[in-house]
Amino acid sequence: MIVLEVGYNFQFRSHPELVQTEFVTRDGVRDLVQVCRAHGARVIPQFNCLGHQSWRHTLYPLLTEYRELEEPPDDAPDQRWTGGRSWCPLHPQVNEIVFALMDELIEAFDADAFHVGMDEVLVIAGRKCPRCRDRTPAEVFARAVNDYHRHLVEEKKLTMLMWGARRDATERILGHLSTTWVLEPGGFARALLGEQDSLLVSPRARDAAAACRAALAEPLR
Repeated sequence: MIVLEVGYNFQFRSHPELVQTEFVTRDGVRDLVQVCRAHGARVIPQFNCLGHQSWRHTLYPLLTEYRELEEPPDDAPDQRWTGGRSWCPLHPQVNEIVFALMDELIEAFDADAFHVGMDEVLVIAGRKCPRCRDRTPAEVFARAVNDYHRHLVEEKKLTMLMWGARRDATERILGHLSTTWVLEPGGFARALLGEQDSLLVSPRARDAAAACRAALAEPLR
């Protein structure tokens, strides 16, 4: 199984204003899914929900185009895009936009499952948010999870995935999902195939490939 973090890097039609400069085309997705299925691999699209709406000095398209959807941080730094920004899950317009993006990815990937991310939500239930300030972070987070579950599982009949802590694992855990976080294009795949070119394969890619090989060789029991 491969979970592909797509984010805003897709040829969205419902909201073209949210497409980042470098994006995945629909034809590219179709070709990828066909190749993976031919080799017995299941492909699941991921779209980071709620948190991870910025990275370093980049504010991602949703909050760039729709500033009113942001969950205002309590500290209100001068550069509002530093750190991990979030959208407000209680804003009445946010799900309409996000669900449209989800639906396009589901269709393009011909997906039977969808990964909503939901890790590292650093700004939530802010004191400056008129919708969230009287609620706890747990209440706001649970509201978002249930909204996404309702759309993806109850309405679309898909399996919904989200990040969790393996240290809280119980006997109900069926396996694990390894992440790579390799930034160079194709780096992880090259490392997995044994390529050693340091210009194309970073140490992080080699470490991720080694972990993947170990997991495949010794699956959890």
